[in-house]
Parts: sequence; structure tokens; C-alpha cells
Amino acid sequence: MRVLSRAALPTGASKLCLSCHDGSIATGAVLVVPGTSAAGTIPMLGTGAGGVMPAGTSLTGTNLTSDHPVSFVYDQTVRINDGELVDPSTLSASSVKLMEGVTAGVKNTMQCSTCHDPHTDVMPKFLRVSPRGRAGNLCITCHTKTGWSLSTHEASTAVVSIGGTSAAVNTHSCMGCHAPHGDPGTQRLLRAGATAGASTIENTCYQCHKTASVGQNIQAEFAKTSKHPVALATYAGRHNPVFITQPPAGLPENVLLRPGVPAPDPRFTDQQHVECVDCHNPHRATKANKLEGMRGISLAGVILSNVLNDSSAAGPSTQYAVCLRCHGDSFATALPATLASGLTPKNKRTEFQSTNSSQHAVGSVGRNNSNNLNAQLTPYGLSVNSVIKCSDCHNNNAYSTTTGRVVPVVGTPSGPHGSTNTRM
Repeated sequence: MRVLSRAALPTGASKLCLSCHDGSIATGAVLVVPGTSAAGTIPMLGTGAGGVMPAGTSLTGTNLTSDHPVSFVYDQTVRINDGELVDPSTLSASSVKLMEGVTAGVKNTMQCSTCHDPHTDVMPKFLRVSPRGRAGNLCITCHTKTGWSLSTHEASTAVVSIGGTSAAVNTHSCMGCHAPHGDPGTQRLLRAGATAGASTIENTCYQCHKTASVGQNIQAEFAKTSKHPVALATYAGRHNPVFITQPPAGLPENVLLRPGVPAPDPRFTDQQHVECVDCHNPHRATKANKLEGMRGISLAGVILSNVLNDSSAAGPSTQYAVCLRCHGDSFATALPATLASGLTPKNKRTEFQSTNSSQHAVGSVGRNNSNNLNAQLTPYGLSVNSVIKCSDCHNNNAYSTTTGRVVPVVGTPSGPHGSTNTRM
């Protein structure tokens, strides 16, 4: 939703707010000191050196690149370009208000006072609406995230301490992962984001996924010798946000969903990188389908709009489609020339074609229908008509004695995060 140019200056009421909160002038500086006819500074308690806003969450500074954007017109164009914003005309019925911008008398602009009301302290930080809870919280007043309702992060009752507040995940809601005012190095308003220019989204995920008492301990998996290197600074670029975003109904797959962001390459060619969000959509993932909301590349080389994590009545799992985003046609640009295992990457999409003389049955049933093979597979709950997943072979080493399909066990992370065995 960052439609405001970095070079643009705040307008409207936001200028009043920032006159103190950016820390550039004293908080008590006024044009006319009461009882006088001259400008001056009214002494304030608790200020920083020089009378400016003290360090803390109230001090935004002059670099607003990691703060929620302000001073942009929130209209139907912005709504359609984003794809997941509510109709701005409905905000008149809520506590969130659009304000004047560059056009006097026209209230169509997002400003600081859209979320904060400086004249009431019903909510902490003068917020108009509580930012926490499952229904009617501040963020979802404007943001209507596809698949958010009943997703794991929206519904989980596991208790975790985030930002000094201990509460259930569904109570933290959006605030569990996002902070409207963050450090200049963070991305997407994440609580823990970029450091030294590297995209470290996993640090936000680790708030919960570092202990089995809240979520699966995925952090420990990424510490193993063979892993997807999410923390490797030289291998931590940005994923293409357009590719993982569901386009609005009726619009083509390559529609420009973000102003200023180029349309995605159909093969998802990109710089070398890997992050949690390259495989998981945190706004849509569920326990039943941890890949819910992810798009992938089919064996035919076309984009799949949603990846199936498990076999279902709709057909076999298409988990492989997420893997093929990097290990398929784009392997030469998405992967290093030599993998950590010492092997040279290849195009797995072409290797798993059903027309090949031999291939593992990942995207389709294998070609060998012999009774001999069927007899070998039967003790493991499989047959010559079975289709398997990439994660049946590449997974946590804790499942090394598992025969047949890998069935996740509570308390034991499943998936190609890391393993003590080479090539996961």
C-alpha cells in the first residue's frame, strides 16, 4: 500500500503531528507563548535533550520509510491496485476517518489522525480503534486480507509474549507480526525485519516459531547443516510480492497489483534468495494446508493460483509447484551455481515430466504399473497409482525412519526446513 513517493512531503494534519513526533523541534515550541505576543517554547516534562520528543515508540524520526504511509489519497484506484483494501466509502461508518490532504475541504486522504484521535484517550496511544482482537480491529478496518478469517494466525489461541504484551496469537492479531511504526531497516512494517540491508523476515516468524509451546520450533530446523538458508545474508534478497498475491477477481494473472512494482515474470526468475514467505502465506496458512494462498509453477510450466498441501477430493497435492518456483525453470537465477551439497542445480520441472522414461511420481502417477513394483509399495501404504510429495523425501531428519508418506507429528516440525542429512 506504499503509494506515497518517498520524496513526497506529509500534508494536512500529519504535518501537525510530525512537528513534534519527528523530533526535529521542541515539543513545546509555539508561535505565541501564552501571556506574550512572541514565539517561544513552553517547558515540557519528560522531553529529550533540547526539549524534543524523547526516544521511544512516540519518536518517529524524519525517516518514515518503515512507518505506515500517510498523506496519500485513499480512493477506489488505490483499492483496486492493492487488491485487499476495503471500499473507502465504507469508512464513513467506522471510527477510522479519512482526512483533508492537499485539497482543502475534501476528506479523502490517509493521515496520522485517520488512526489516532489526539483528543481522546479511550484506547492506548490515542488510537480510534483497538489494534488487537479477531473482529473489528484497527488494521482490518481498512485491510481485508484474503483468507485471513480462520487462518492459523487469525484463530490460534496459543499464548506468546510479543512487544512486551503476553496474549493469545488471535488477540495479538496483526500486531503480532506488524508494527505500524518500526525501525528504518524493517520491511512491510514487520516487528523484526531487515538488518544491514538483508531481508530477515524469519526473525518475525521466530517470535512464535522458536518454541514448541507456541508453534513448531522451526528456528532449530534452520540451524541444521542442510537447510534452506533463510538467514544467509548473501542469499537473502526480496521475493516478488506480486507473485504470491492473489489478483482481484476478473483481472489477469500478470496484472500490476502494486503501483511502481513491475509485473511478475511468469517463471518467477529473481535474484538468489529464500525467505519463509516464499513458501508460506502467513495471512492464509492453516494447519490443514500450510501452503494455502501460495501460487506455484505446474509441471506444464503455468502458474497455479493456489497450492494444495495434501491430497484431497480435488486431486493430489501440488506441493511441488512451490518448489518449482526456484527449482524449476528459474533455477539458473534463483539458485547458486553450486549448491551447498556440492551439486549443480538442474531444472526439476523437466526432470519430473510424466513423459520421461523414469521419474518419481510427484506430479503424476508413475509409468511403471508392474505387479512387482506394486508389491514393493503396498507394505508402505502406497501403490503404483500413488502420487507422492517432495517432502516425503526431503524433510526433517526426525522422520528418517518413516516409511511411505510423511505424516506430521505434533511437536515435530515437518517440511524441508532443515535436516542433519545432506540435501535435506
